[in-house]
Amino acid sequence: MNDFAIVIFSCDKNEELWPIFDHCLNKYWPNHPQTYLLTETLSYPNFQTISLNYDLNSWTKRIRESLSKVKENKLLFICDDCFINKEINETKLKKALKLLDRDNAASINLEIVNDPADLDCDCKGFKIRKNPVNNYMLNLLCGIWNKDKLIDVLSSENCSPWALEHKQDHRGYDYYEVVDEKIVSWFNDSPCTGAAVHLGKWNDETKDFIKSEKLSVDFSKKGFWGKHYWEKTNYLGQKIYLAEQEIEKEKRNIEHLKKEMEKVVIEEALKDIAIVVFSCDKNEELWPVFKHCLEKYWPNHPNTYLLTETMKSKDFHTITKNYDVSSWTKRIRESILEIPEKKLIFICDDCFLNAPVNLSKLGEAINLSNNSNTASINFEILFDPADIPAEKEGFRKKTERTLHTVSLLCGLWNKDKLLNILSIKDCSPWQVEQDDDDLGYDYYVTEHDKILSWFRDGPGEN
Repeated sequence: MNDFAIVIFSCDKNEELWPIFDHCLNKYWPNHPQTYLLTETLSYPNFQTISLNYDLNSWTKRIRESLSKVKENKLLFICDDCFINKEINETKLKKALKLLDRDNAASINLEIVNDPADLDCDCKGFKIRKNPVNNYMLNLLCGIWNKDKLIDVLSSENCSPWALEHKQDHRGYDYYEVVDEKIVSWFNDSPCTGAAVHLGKWNDETKDFIKSEKLSVDFSKKGFWGKHYWEKTNYLGQKIYLAEQEIEKEKRNIEHLKKEMEKVVIEEALKDIAIVVFSCDKNEELWPVFKHCLEKYWPNHPNTYLLTETMKSKDFHTITKNYDVSSWTKRIRESILEIPEKKLIFICDDCFLNAPVNLSKLGEAINLSNNSNTASINFEILFDPADIPAEKEGFRKKTERTLHTVSLLCGLWNKDKLLNILSIKDCSPWQVEQDDDDLGYDYYVTEHDKILSWFRDGPGEN
């Protein structure tokens, strides 16, 4: 445990807690590792103190800057009022430190939460947390942390510790908790009671604990909450907790129903859509690659047509028309006339899919294509400053100032409007894009999330 340290996060107004923590730490963990105390301006002789003076609303900034001065990479990050009251379970601590070596592991919460939503872990004595909304997956009271990941979590914004826990920005990391036997036990470690101090006042039971440890403390500075406070708040807290659980259950049910409904709507919309792969005989070696990627990333894809000159593909419904490249538009429009579907995903033969299709956003694109004047939605993400926000979020509308309003590489097209574009003159595909005659139709481009992703899909890399 050479790369392991204890970090006590505190503040100047809690200086009377430091000798108590020191006493308990040395009594129950006499061979404890290097210990740091983080506060604003004061210092304590028995701990290596790191003092940085920020107000409470910049607590995360103070702590992450303090942690940058800690040399160890694994930390017992513990609140100043978690007074240790039993010997440390060093065998389980070693298992926890090994668990923290996993690439995505951020922390191991040392409270025993017993949340039924959490999942079994392949490391006995621990669970992985999967219920972030109600039960504070990101918990700062007492846990073993990967220092770099803790600093990253604290970097989400400058705020108080409570605001950070409320925000629950997990940064995509994995969070674990102890089950069964505890690693570190502290006085008054039941959930929601705040250990020895709660909201600036002593918990009533702290007085008996201090007496049992034969310590002398001036309790008058902070005062006590009183028994009636805890009876009332515990009752109300339990009612709130149960209500929140029911709300979250209903939210999950609603999300499930939305996804089921979205699935039905998209399946219905896809009935009148076809994939049209425009190609040529000399590119026949691309066809098996395209098929492999299509089957892998869109296994239930719509009807797919391959347009070429003379050769047939055993994998696709092939439409052949033998014209040279200068009459490409004639070949494509005559081929498209044989396709019954009214909306086409018109895609070049070398756009090999490399990720699952975003069916949710495809459904949004289909809805947008239902507008009477819409010709196409380009599936490339192109940040042209001449484009303007579309009426549907996640898309932008091309304007007269947009470079290449008509783009043929990959997009969702209204078949009749595509035929009209291809009927302007007999020419190559590059000439169509260069002429950029949009016939007054509306053209859109996707923004942010892609619908179809393909190999080398950056601008100019097809």
